[in-house]
Amino acid sequence: TGDVLPLNEKGERVWPKAQDDASFVLVDASCSAEAVARISPRTATFHKGQLVWGSVAG
Repeated sequence: TGDVLPLNEKGERVWPKAQDDASFVLVDASCSAEAVARISPRTATFHKGQLVWGSVAG
């Protein structure tokens, strides 16, 4: 997140905002701890809102 927190000192939402870059990774994990530990396989990578690797199955 680049040291950006979702809320400021007043509790107001400051991140994410509309028009922020949407870059993220999807993983096949049974819980958030697996995802954070990076032991689950990566299924898709998005860069600025575009799928650049992998796939998303519905």
